[in-house]
Parts: sequence; C-alpha cells; structure tokens
Amino acid sequence: MLTPKDEQEYLMLKSMGTRPVGSGTVRLGLERSGVTISEATVGRLLRELDARGYTGRCAFRGRVLKAKGRERLSELEYFRAGAHPTQNLMALLVSTGKKELVDILVARRAMEGASARLAACNITEPEVLHLKAVVERHQQMTDAGEMGTEQDADFHRIILLASRNPVLVAAMELMRQHPRLSELLHYIRNKVQSAVVRDHVHILAALELHDPASSEEAMIAHIDNLIGDVNTYWTQYHEPHAGRQA
Repeated sequence: MLTPKDEQEYLMLKSMGTRPVGSGTVRLGLERSGVTISEATVGRLLRELDARGYTGRCAFRGRVLKAKGRERLSELEYFRAGAHPTQNLMALLVSTGKKELVDILVARRAMEGASARLAACNITEPEVLHLKAVVERHQQMTDAGEMGTEQDADFHRIILLASRNPVLVAAMELMRQHPRLSELLHYIRNKVQSAVVRDHVHILAALELHDPASSEEAMIAHIDNLIGDVNTYWTQYHEPHAGRQA
C-alpha cells in the first residue's frame, strides 16, 4: 500500500496523461479521483515534481510527464496494487525472465560505455559535484537498508546527459521505460550480496579525472557486474538444480 504522500504523488502523475497539461487540468483530474485541492497547491506540487525530474514545462503548453516520471508512475502503480513489494518484485522477475534482463544489460553496456567515454570529455564541475552528492546519498540509503533506486537512476542519467549526445539520451530513455528495472536489479544485487554503490564510486573517480578510457572501462565493468549478478541470482534461486525459491 502507498503512504498518503505517495498516493498524492501517484494521483498527480496519473492526472498528467500523455499530453502537455496545465495546473487547472491536473486539479480537475484530481477532483475526479476524489482529491480536492486549490490550483495554487497543485502548482506548488507540480514544481516539486519538476524539481525531481518527473515533469517538465513544454513551452507555453503546460507541463508534460517525462521518462523519469513514467518510470516512477509504473513503480507506484505496482505498490498501489496492494501486494507486498517483494512479492511484486518476484512476480515481475519471473515474468521478465533472465534472458530479457541480460539482453537489456548487454545493450546498456554498449550505450552506457560510450556515454561514459563522452561524459569524461564533456562533464562540467557542477555535474561532477552533483554526481558526488548522488553517490553519497545512495550510500546513506544503502547503509540504512533502503533501495536507493532513484539515486541509482539519477547517477546514470547525469552521466548520460553529460555525454552531450542526444541520440544516446533518446535511446537510453526508451530503454529505461522497462517497469521498475532499477528496482529489479537492486533486489537481485541484494539477494546475491553485491554492492552497486562501489561500482559508482569507481566510475565517478574516472570521470573526475576526465579520463575517457578509464571511464568507459569502469562503466562496462559495472554493467558486467550486473550481468554476473543476474546470472548468479538465477542459478541460486530459479534454476531447477538450485533447490530453492526466491
């Protein structure tokens, strides 16, 4: 079940639809869902969603739901269904299958390796500082036993944008529409006791030195580690000879 705050966030994102909308349209959508708040409050909440990268302004046509917002909406929809989050993850893992996850990661390895190489040349000091803050926050959440899926996604998104390659950005945004991909991978890495933050620290160090080869190598090693974790997870929890269930 969702917390009241998450439920409000879900309804806000849901009311955005697929086309640019204004705060008045969002308020009417909320009213249809039984939530009555002022247009000023809706505007404030939309600005918060903008700050989190879930929504964005579309010239003079209002706001539109961005790829990160669609990903968050899918995540909230699973939690809203009422089942235990881990049960949802297990069901989604089974329905997705090892091959699909590995295929996605193999494609990501090529694209994110290239984006890290380009980012090493183009990344700015503010972007490096942003990455550091994201890694620190991710480490704090991991230490507290939380998933930190948002920080994981932010880390990769900052690097992707720093590549300054719009084709890579568009391709990766399309790939990240897979429902709860970051959360699935985090669940797998927890089960096999692997730490994603450590990989991010190595990537960050290479980017900070503006070393294209080392940045690409560190990113590819990170994705290879993810592929290894997926294979290990399936061997331990899903293949017949393992004799155990997730």
